[in-house]
Amino acid sequence: MSSIWTVKPETIRLDLTFVAVDGLAHSFSITVKKYLTVGETRRTMTAGWRGVKQTSSGVDDRSPEISINWQAQSFARTEAYLTDWSLTDDAGKRLPLTRDQIEALHPDVFELIEKAINDHVERMDQEKKVTAGAIAPAQ
Repeated sequence: MSSIWTVKPETIRLDLTFVAVDGLAHSFSITVKKYLTVGETRRTMTAGWRGVKQTSSGVDDRSPEISINWQAQSFARTEAYLTDWSLTDDAGKRLPLTRDQIEALHPDVFELIEKAINDHVERMDQEKKVTAGAIAPAQ
């Protein structure tokens, strides 16, 4: 159920082209969420975060040590936004949209997807800025 108080579950299809090492262009599409909910946003922001602990460095007994799982952090935003894709295997069967499959992508394909998502987020942020107006005072 959507309301003015929640994020409407909308998606957008983005068409992409990957040029393989053989020089051939391969077109595919991804479907992404138009906006993330606050829960999805917070999970993305804190993905990989393990915590902070005090350590003794010999110089300063209050040196903080921050623990982050960089692998979890690097895929969180992509996982949050992606809802579908048209990627297929050599037999034409659609690849499952799973974390393992995302991690198995060619680095250039992942970079292309990640850039498309980043550009999409930037466009949505700009759209919000353009449509956001001053709030009229209560009467």
